[in-house]
Amino acid sequence: PSLTASLLPEVFAAFRARHPKVGLAITEALASDAFEQVRQGKVDFALTAAHPRQEDLAYEAITQDHFLLLCAPDHPLAFERGPIALQDSLQWPHVSMPVAASVRQYIDRALDQQGIRFSPAFEVHHIATIGALVAQGLGVTALPETAIALIAHRQLHTRPLAAPGIQRPLWLVHR
Repeated sequence: PSLTASLLPEVFAAFRARHPKVGLAITEALASDAFEQVRQGKVDFALTAAHPRQEDLAYEAITQDHFLLLCAPDHPLAFERGPIALQDSLQWPHVSMPVAASVRQYIDRALDQQGIRFSPAFEVHHIATIGALVAQGLGVTALPETAIALIAHRQLHTRPLAAPGIQRPLWLVHR
């Protein structure tokens, strides 16, 4: 869904301008459902950030999406400069997507590599809800840049994550 709302409208507009007679449809789904829809031929392709594990599908890399840490403008983290290690941000409550979302899978994987189990204070399904909760000071969040664009109106403070950070590759997946 973060890709659908951030990257896809511009791509579809350019495609429609060049090919006005070609029909386009968008089906939003989390990664696991997107793979199944491609596999069953319900969609021609999927744009996903999920880690490739489906050996029967083909993957074409599009770009990398880098995670940043976000907090309310008056949060203590907003007054510090420079990168912050994700594990150091865990002293504050986190707002995150559910485990089925690729955003969450990348966060879980990064912390799991350090032997840390991620346990957010809030798990919600929509980026807009994450932005609203963080803006109210109910927690901090780590999100990829494509998702941050969707809540830019919240004017949240962003901080880069310390190396190695979290990068998620974006893929075009097809049969």
